[in-house]
Amino acid sequence: MKVRDKIICFSNDKTQSFPVKFSNEIYISKGKSPKYAAPVSYRSSYAIKCVVNGEEDYLVDGQLKRLGTGSVLFVQPDSKVQFLKANGLATSIFLEPDAMLEAHKYLLWGDKLLDFPFDSFSTDFVPFLPIKTTCSGPELKRIINMVAANSNAVLDESFYLELAENVILAQNKLGLEKNNLKFKRKKTRLEIFRRLSVVREYIEDNLYKNISLDELSHVSCLSKYYMVRTFRQLYGKSPYQFHLELKLNKMHALINSDLQIESLRSLASDFGFYEYSVFYKHYMRFFNKKPSLNRGFR
Repeated sequence: MKVRDKIICFSNDKTQSFPVKFSNEIYISKGKSPKYAAPVSYRSSYAIKCVVNGEEDYLVDGQLKRLGTGSVLFVQPDSKVQFLKANGLATSIFLEPDAMLEAHKYLLWGDKLLDFPFDSFSTDFVPFLPIKTTCSGPELKRIINMVAANSNAVLDESFYLELAENVILAQNKLGLEKNNLKFKRKKTRLEIFRRLSVVREYIEDNLYKNISLDELSHVSCLSKYYMVRTFRQLYGKSPYQFHLELKLNKMHALINSDLQIESLRSLASDFGFYEYSVFYKHYMRFFNKKPSLNRGFR
């Protein structure tokens, strides 16, 4: 595991070189950035931006994120980030997938790792939502305190693993409670969040087919009723609506691209709309206009 053994402190009014992609490392910035400074661009790992006081502006995947005093922003891995400007004191925490996966595995399996040290307890990914919030909960305060208490310390793998564990707990609790999914037991929260993220990933990987609730129930190991209910609470829509909107947005992008599409009917069929009228109705309702290739490829 690659780690930076100390926290990097720098002033925003001085030129600072940054890696194209971060490993496990922490930065503390202070002061005001120059008015016409060029934006700093990079591809993010798992990241948290915490503004202690003042303000910072970022572009994350093309969307402007303005952070004020006490603001916290979770940035998903592989997001395209541009740092635009800052004025104040802030912390940026970057964690690589290996640290997050190791911490997530421990949180999920706990004592089983000690009882069965040679068994395989694998987890393929860490659920992580792009949440903007305030530094009010105990989990987030614990993260800030860890950074502040170690600003001059030598950091090793164990520090970053403990930090990753707290990041996962904070992210998990915020993601669930934001949508009224409240569970008393920490492991229950983690497991429900993980299973619903598996459902979301399965949907995103299968846009070219129709997906049944039985399939989603199977991949999540949840009953159909419970899976639909909790998925709607977490993501604001049912699995069917979520899948449909992803399909329509993908098709809309293809229709308006430079790709030569044989016909709208064939495109609809490729995405599982075997009756063109069904696709047409959903497209009209979602985009409030008729689907059209506009190039004569009909």
